[in-house]
Amino acid sequence: MRHLEVCTRQVLLTANLLVCMIGCGLVASGDLLAQSPFVVLASGLQPEVAATVRLNQDIEVRIEGGALLATVRGEQVQVPSTEPGGCGTFHALTLEPTGRVVLAAEGGLFVLDAEHLIADRMDVEEDLPEGAPLGVAADGHNRVWLCTSSDFAVVDARFGYCRTFSREDLPPGPFVAVHAVDGRVLLQTQQGWFSYRPDQGQPPSTVDGNVVEDSLQADPAGRIKIALNVRGNGGATLRHRRRHHHRLYPVRDDIVDGLRPGKHVVEVLGIDRDLRTGLVARYQVHAPLPPQYSVVWLPVMAAAGCGVLLLLAWPRSGRRRKTRALLRTGVAAVLGVQLLAATLGYGRSWPFVGFSMYTENYYAGSVLYKPRLRGIFEDGRIERVGFWAAGIVQDDAWQMLSELAHGSGERLQKRLDIMNRRRQQRGYRGQKFVGIEIADMRTRLTADGPFLVAPTIVRRWSQR
Repeated sequence: MRHLEVCTRQVLLTANLLVCMIGCGLVASGDLLAQSPFVVLASGLQPEVAATVRLNQDIEVRIEGGALLATVRGEQVQVPSTEPGGCGTFHALTLEPTGRVVLAAEGGLFVLDAEHLIADRMDVEEDLPEGAPLGVAADGHNRVWLCTSSDFAVVDARFGYCRTFSREDLPPGPFVAVHAVDGRVLLQTQQGWFSYRPDQGQPPSTVDGNVVEDSLQADPAGRIKIALNVRGNGGATLRHRRRHHHRLYPVRDDIVDGLRPGKHVVEVLGIDRDLRTGLVARYQVHAPLPPQYSVVWLPVMAAAGCGVLLLLAWPRSGRRRKTRALLRTGVAAVLGVQLLAATLGYGRSWPFVGFSMYTENYYAGSVLYKPRLRGIFEDGRIERVGFWAAGIVQDDAWQMLSELAHGSGERLQKRLDIMNRRRQQRGYRGQKFVGIEIADMRTRLTADGPFLVAPTIVRRWSQR
């Protein structure tokens, strides 16, 4: 009996342990489910992904049987492409708020708009997931969400960089389609639809919440080493921008590179999984001249070179030998400095211009870019604005436009007031501009000649 009692107690103890283990497992699985960024979408809320978009009252674009077709004023046409071998089978399309259509095809991501009804490869510089995009959806924050059969990613539509989600954050694949609605991104798998809500929590920042301010000296190669502790939803990556430059370049291995000699203001941005950005550091950087061009050695080398030139140019006989030698030396020195500036590629003012100004090469498939400033009227019309009409004096247009592209609403409002005031001075009446658009116009060079293709809208802002 005592033996039976002991066995009974052991059985009850084992059962209690099993119950506790199962309970803990359920709690743990519940916690993991609660932490998952994707949740199952109710069957009654599952959407239908449209295969047709209307660009304006005259043009409609659709995918039919894997082909891209357009109806233009009632006439059906097949949309051409700038790709030499074509885009392949089209799977999905989406309309951005800027009016540009993004297409998911076997050959990658492509774009077009109502004024440029030709499919052209989208500018995405890096990190696109492998495989053909099957689904694509644009939201109101300049982002394009996409899926391949095994990956889910988001692309910054303005600056062309991408972030692919970790496999651990995703529901089981394979993936079929993507849809964006009501601040959510919906991902379709063979098991059904899952909902993801981006932009949760705080934007990227340093761990202590402060923006790092520092002065740094670049090395002779134009690089600085930084060390930042940045947090962000899903893990933060870093990109940097030089003031008066609009592009955002990646920071790899804590190195900011590509700084030419001179003084720079470098801003470093933290970027989270949803491509939200936050300023985390601002550096005042001095990039020195290469040692051989320092102010110590350059005058000595220049004086020695002029002395050699004067010796070689000295006439052996005749009158006014001194004058003739100086003239010859001056001409040879100007040509020599011109060739030096061309070799270095730093000079950009006549007569000391970089070599690339005359010898830069373009090939089939290259893209030419040209920034353009536009004003937006209250009725939605858009009109090109010249730089003088916007109060911009520029050598390189991006020197001014970049600060508008990344600037605050207050900065844009001041520029808008100048545009309206100068428009009134030129005698224009009627509607005023209520917004600003900065577009990067694109021309694709093909074997059949250059084609104007859909531009990239870098910034669109309205005071309304």
